[in-house]
Amino acid sequence: MNRENLDEKMKNMKMTKIKIDLDNLDKKIIEKTALIIKKGGVVIVPTDTVYGLIADARNEEAIRKIFKIKNRAFTKPMGIFAGDIQMAKKYVKIKKEQEVFLRSADTFVLPIKKKLPFQKNALAVRIPRSDLILAIIRALDFSLAQTSANLSGKPSTNDIEEIIKIFKNQEIQPDLILDAGKLPKRKPSKIIDLTRKKPKILRK
Repeated sequence: MNRENLDEKMKNMKMTKIKIDLDNLDKKIIEKTALIIKKGGVVIVPTDTVYGLIADARNEEAIRKIFKIKNRAFTKPMGIFAGDIQMAKKYVKIKKEQEVFLRSADTFVLPIKKKLPFQKNALAVRIPRSDLILAIIRALDFSLAQTSANLSGKPSTNDIEEIIKIFKNQEIQPDLILDAGKLPKRKPSKIIDLTRKKPKILRK
């Protein structure tokens, strides 16, 4: 399928919404979400911070779709969610002494090991503290491209109704929304660059 036909197919797909209880995860919803991601879909999910967009980190067309949904420049790479340190090591170079950092819920920029779509020499990795995200990763057994569910340049949000309003009028939309209602107010994760001798905080 050429790029023009692919873009047209993206435009014709409309998002569906499923209510989800974060305190009582439904295995069938996890399986449905995993299947959509395996097929190259993009999903809006509640994370341990704000609502985010996730897709198969290895799938170029899925990542391209996230860029189009967000109106985000292709030169601005996305980070990934990894299920654990061993999974993170498939994609980035992690020194033994750096493993302790990754056990926190912060985001860490590390030298890239396995080439992923639209990534360059470094990759931002986070092991989330979200039972939902970790369950989806376990069902897939691969990492997820992840970014906040907002238009590029606009603030992230914990309000699902606001997110639906933003994306329902977009030409290209996410394939699925997991609606957990309004999330508690939390800040996005801290971003720390570990590619240099001395770690540097890029976002507090």
